[in-house]
Amino acid sequence: MKVRAKTPCIGPNYEVVEETTRFYITLEDGLSHYLALPKDDYEPVEEWVDVTAECDVMYYCGCRGAITHKGRVLYSDDPLYRLKATGSHGIRVERKQV
Repeated sequence: MKVRAKTPCIGPNYEVVEETTRFYITLEDGLSHYLALPKDDYEPVEEWVDVTAECDVMYYCGCRGAITHKGRVLYSDDPLYRLKATGSHGIRVERKQV
């Protein structure tokens, strides 16, 4: 998981290596220094992973289809997935990292 400062929303994203009830523990890039970032001041960054290669299209009646990922039918309102157009009638399926 990665976190970033709540205000302002600029600055680096930090990779969390451990989490406590009050702090995100991160490892500073290029150094072996640990940082304890207060959860009151930092928030998780949404990360999406491309799972297109793991998806299938199931056809119904030879013309209508549904996209599935590991047997789960994907609907447009599913908060864990999103579809992105890639041009030339292609799509990319992304899944939110949890």
